[in-house]
Amino acid sequence: MTEGSNNHQYQDKLLQCVDCGNDFIFSAGEQAFFASKRPPLAQPKRCKACREERKRTIHPPMTFDEARECGNTLYPGNNHQGVHQ
Repeated sequence: MTEGSNNHQYQDKLLQCVDCGNDFIFSAGEQAFFASKRPPLAQPKRCKACREERKRTIHPPMTFDEARECGNTLYPGNNHQGVHQ
């Protein structure tokens, strides 16, 4: 199955997540997007749920105390550094 005229060379692919082992679809549109980046991005290894969990594990949200200690002027819970003074 193809998506849109710009994606005529791409077809949806069934991939297996390296973390949970579940199958997930790497759509033709996603493939076109990944290929359009410079350098092109590699195809994903993880399903969306496992990618989100990995992001939370690698970059956990800040607590109020952690935000205050580093001078974060945004808000706790984001993963951005904010403005440091």
